[in-house]
Amino acid sequence: MVAEFPTAAHAQFPDHPLLDFGTGDFTVSFWTKISANVSVSGDPVILGNKDWGSGGNVGFQIGLDGADDPSAHLWTVNVADGTGRLDWDADDNQTPNLKDGNWHFVVVAFDRAATMNVYFDGILRQSDPAEDSKNLTLLPGDLNAADLPLTIMQDGTGAYPDDFEARIDDIRIWKDKVLTPTEIAEIYSPEDDAYEAVAFLPLNNNLYDYSGNNIHAEDN
Repeated sequence: MVAEFPTAAHAQFPDHPLLDFGTGDFTVSFWTKISANVSVSGDPVILGNKDWGSGGNVGFQIGLDGADDPSAHLWTVNVADGTGRLDWDADDNQTPNLKDGNWHFVVVAFDRAATMNVYFDGILRQSDPAEDSKNLTLLPGDLNAADLPLTIMQDGTGAYPDDFEARIDDIRIWKDKVLTPTEIAEIYSPEDDAYEAVAFLPLNNNLYDYSGNNIHAEDN
């Protein structure tokens, strides 16, 4: 089973210390399927904890960015600590579009002492030489926006104007852990296993967390 999010739907995690990443390492992963036949405008969010009204706002987000325009970024990962920002873009890292009607596995590992590593279908995609696309040592501050929850299919405010429909499956979150390429390759073989994540939403008919930490998300 998977979760189908219509255009107006999103879900939010509760305020929980295991989702307060602060200045520490963390990793997020999920599967997504986005129809190639549905129009998507702007830069809607798939997963994030920030106000995406500005890329400089504190927090992170993974989302589309001009997915219907082959000359655009297609999809992006943004992170900021209030003093600086990083922007990883699919086109600059020779990475295919997420919006092609197929299932894709996305992992972003935030190594605060090194780099932000983005994986597409189990493979590291980090060919952009620009330091502001990956160097997390440029962002020493807290990556949790005050009073904004980690949100699925919207930004942390729940009110970002760009929106779209998609299928999402197997959201996993690790705090104080940077997944290795070997670990990511193992998880790419899809099984309903938490893999020691602090939160794991297999999205089988509900928004329950099956990691054992009871960090259940809620419809909004």
